[in-house]
Amino acid sequence: MKKIEADAIKLSSEILRRFWQKDSDFAGEYFADDILWIGAQKDEFLVGIEAAKADLDAALREIPPCILLHAEFHAVSSGSKYCTVIGKYLTTTDKNADFFLQNIQRCTFVWENTRDGMRIHHIHISNPLGELQLADDERFPTTMGKMAQVYMNRQIKQLAESRRISLTGENGTTYTLMQSEIMYISAFSKDTIITTVNGEMLVKKGISKLAKLFGDQFIPIHRCYIVNPDYVTALERYTITMLNGEKLPVPQKKFNEVREALRQFYNLPKDQ
Repeated sequence: MKKIEADAIKLSSEILRRFWQKDSDFAGEYFADDILWIGAQKDEFLVGIEAAKADLDAALREIPPCILLHAEFHAVSSGSKYCTVIGKYLTTTDKNADFFLQNIQRCTFVWENTRDGMRIHHIHISNPLGELQLADDERFPTTMGKMAQVYMNRQIKQLAESRRISLTGENGTTYTLMQSEIMYISAFSKDTIITTVNGEMLVKKGISKLAKLFGDQFIPIHRCYIVNPDYVTALERYTITMLNGEKLPVPQKKFNEVREALRQFYNLPKDQ
C-alpha cells in the first residue's frame, strides 16, 4: 500500500471516530478551502470550508455520542497527490448514551497531499437505500434521535426475551444461546443453521419446529428462512437485508406479508 493511501485511510477513520464522539474540530483541520460536503440530508450539498464546518457543528448539537463498529475502508484510486477512500461502518450509541440506536453508513473521502499536509476536497456520507425515511426538515442525526423510541423499545424487548434456549447440534453438542442473539435461521437439509451475532451453528432440528419454538417473535420470509426483525435493516423487491449485510430472498407472493409484518413490528404508519 502506498503511503498516501495508508495516510488517507487512517485519517478518514480517525475523523469519523472523533466526529461521532462529538469532535468536529479535528475534521476541520483537514478541510481544503473548496471542500464539497454532501451529507445524508437531501439539501446537504455545501461548498466551502465555512459552510461545511457550520453544518458539522449543527449536527453535533443533535447527535448522541456513538462508536464505530465493523468499519471497512479502502483506497480505490490514488496517485502521487490524490487519493480516494471509500468505506462503510456501523454507528452505535456509546454505552453512556441515554438510549440505544444503530445505523449503517457509507462514506467517500477525496484527499490531496499538499505542501501543508493532507487536505480533504470532498466528503460524501450516505445511508443504504430504504434504511431511513427522512422528513423534509430532518438531517440524519435528527432522524436518529426521533427513532430513539423504536430502538429503546427494541432494547426493552430484548431484555424481556433474554431467556436462554438449549439446542442440540452435531455429535450431540448442546448449544445454549439467548433468543435475542439470533439474527436468522436457515434450513439445511433436514437440519437448520442458526446465524447469531457471534457466528453460525448447525442444529439437529427442522426449521418448521424452530419456527414454532420462536412463535411470532421471528418472521418467516421464505420456506427456508425465518428472521429476527430486530436485525433487519432493509426490505426491497425481493430481498431482505440483515444487519451483517447479508441479503436473503423473499418470494414475490410473500413480499406484502413480510412488509406488513415488519411494519407492525416497528409500529410504522400503513404508508411506510
